[in-house]
Amino acid sequence: MNEEIISPAYDTGQQAEQLQQAEPEGKPALSAKAYLNEVRNIDRQINSKVATLERLKNLATSTSMAISDMPKAHNVTSRMANAVSKIVDLEREIGTDMEVYLELKVEATRQIALITDPKYRYVLTERYINNHTWENIAFGLECSVRYALKLNGLALRAFKVPEDSVLLRR
Repeated sequence: MNEEIISPAYDTGQQAEQLQQAEPEGKPALSAKAYLNEVRNIDRQINSKVATLERLKNLATSTSMAISDMPKAHNVTSRMANAVSKIVDLEREIGTDMEVYLELKVEATRQIALITDPKYRYVLTERYINNHTWENIAFGLECSVRYALKLNGLALRAFKVPEDSVLLRR
């Protein structure tokens, strides 16, 4: 294992969006880390919405109605219609998010492919596209987590955010 002694650039949860640079026109530019973290964030948001959708569908289908001779208000019907409406809205929202996510993931993958160093490409792909942990990335590189983090910092410097990114058009 050929590693140099370095001080790690640990990801402390502080989003790089706070450290954005200004473009000549005065528009904020996304840092490489902020851009790539957005791929991961959208993926997590979609997974969360899908889980919520499944819970809503389970609740809507598990609603049982007691059979009775007593007349009932339209309360049960309106609750069911409301649940179905929420499900449809959430499905549309997930569909829109998926379109953005897929476009962003393809865009990011293409940008990563432009980096010449294979270790840099590996680190960025595994972390930001495949959502692997630093431990898994280090294992794949046969190095320490500390060195994987060092490579991440170097790879982020080599990564260029596309000027016409889907994120900048949103």
